[in-house]
Amino acid sequence: MPRQNISVPDGMDVPEGLRSPQDLFPKYQYGKGCLSDQVLGQWLSHTAGLGYVLDTRRVRKALQSIVKYNFRNDMRDVANTQRVYALNDEPGRVIVSWPKGGRPNLATVYCDEVWTGIEYQVAALQQANR
Repeated sequence: MPRQNISVPDGMDVPEGLRSPQDLFPKYQYGKGCLSDQVLGQWLSHTAGLGYVLDTRRVRKALQSIVKYNFRNDMRDVANTQRVYALNDEPGRVIVSWPKGGRPNLATVYCDEVWTGIEYQVAALQQANR
């Protein structure tokens, strides 16, 4: 899975309002998370008729990871404090998961949401990769 590097380069300051409680990195990031929209650009490329712009093996692996780690049969155990688009016994694909740990204390605020558009692009890209 791709990883977001959230370290702060030497000489750069994170504004106080954007610092995590540990003061190590900007808050509201995903770090080691598995993003459901990580191959959105590839889907857009297919939609525009350009075909593959990314390595097909990596696209397939990314899709497998998204399906494996981000889909929930129901949302009962997903604590979403933001906008609620799926809840209780409804299934859905969360925006970000951390299957191997490493969820930031202040992760991106929409990580536990389910967005129909993201689910659509994952499904459409899966169809294109059959």
